[in-house]
Amino acid sequence: MSCYFLGRLGKWSWLTRYFKIEKSSIEAHKLKLDRFGLWPSFFCWLPIIGDPLAVYYGFMRSSILTFSLFMGFGKLLRYIFILYIVDL
Repeated sequence: MSCYFLGRLGKWSWLTRYFKIEKSSIEAHKLKLDRFGLWPSFFCWLPIIGDPLAVYYGFMRSSILTFSLFMGFGKLLRYIFILYIVDL
């Protein structure tokens, strides 16, 4: 959730000023987010791509309640799977 809140602190102008990302590209990514919904946040537990996903959803100002439910469910399934493997 800390990565999500760091993303919420971000501003659109920073992307164009510091990262040289065009506004049309940002809007295209926002449309992708709207098309996929919050299902990709289920995979925030994955190494390497999980934290950037959380920052992305925070930056795009997605619903914190829905995001945390999807992310929490994904992490819950991960730990259930780990416990199952360890218990074998």
